Order: sequence, then C-alpha cells, then structure tokens
Amino acid sequence: MTTDTPDTTQGERFEIRDERGAAWYLRRLRAIDDERAAVTAATEQRVAELDADRRRLEHLYGDQLEAWARQEAQRRRRKTVTVPLAGMAIAFRTAPARVEVQDQDAARDVALTLGYVKTAPDLCAYRKAAAQALADRGELLPGCRVVEESERVTVRRIEEKTTGEEASTD
Repeated sequence: MTTDTPDTTQGERFEIRDERGAAWYLRRLRAIDDERAAVTAATEQRVAELDADRRRLEHLYGDQLEAWARQEAQRRRRKTVTVPLAGMAIAFRTAPARVEVQDQDAARDVALTLGYVKTAPDLCAYRKAAAQALADRGELLPGCRVVEESERVTVRRIEEKTTGEEASTD
C-alpha cells in the first residue's frame, strides 16, 4: 500500500479545505478499507485451506497414530507420548463419568421450581444438584444425562521451556 500525499507546498501542512482535499482523504480511507477486506478474505481462505488439510490428515492417519501411541504409551508405562523431533505430544486422559445438562430449558425450569438454584442461568449448581440426586436417590433430574467414563486422546504442541536466562552466544 502506498501513502500518496496531497499536493502541498513545502512547509505547508495538509488541511481539508475543499472538495479536492476531502476527496483525497476519502480515497485513502476507501483504499485502506478495500485492502483490509482483501487481506481478511485471503486470510480466511488460507485458514479454511489449512483446516481442510488438517482434517484430511487426521482422517487418513489419525487412527494409525493413535494405535501406535497407545502401544508406545504402554511400553513406556506413561499416559503421554512425546515426540521431540515433531515438537508434539500425544496424551491419553480418562474422563470420569459425570452428569451433564442436556436440555437447558427443562433443567432451568425444574431447577427454579425445586429451588436448586436461585437464578435462572446458574446451571452449574443444577448439574451439581443432579449429580447429588443421582448419588443419593438414584434418580436423574429432568434435562440431564449421564456421560459414561471415557478416554480422550489429544495431540498438542510441546512448548519450549523458558528458563528466564538468555542463551549465551559464546
């Protein structure tokens, strides 16, 4: 982007005094907005392409990676497999069974009616009450469901460790 400036004599500061000055200013604003829109569109397109590439790779090789990582995790007797050359780690995490609010409208109405919560948006308190009711009476409150224990697999970047000291160039 170029920053063309209006014609001014040396030492004179630009001011909008007429249609020509206003036109210059408005052309600059329009050019900036146009360039911003083009950059945003190109960026969104590239991000969509990268997301599609990732989904394709995960579809083609994700199961293979998970199978290998499970074997490697068992061999190492760990829940995380770190691959330093790739700067990535594969982690296996067991998520415990839990009560989840599935129908917020039904849960909100029952929670307010039964006095489990004081305000309508406090669904966290209702979820806790539903878990307690399930444990105490074996009864699941309306709008909730039980999510069974499951294992989650995550692939994440390994962040570089920072020691707070600058590296020497000796």
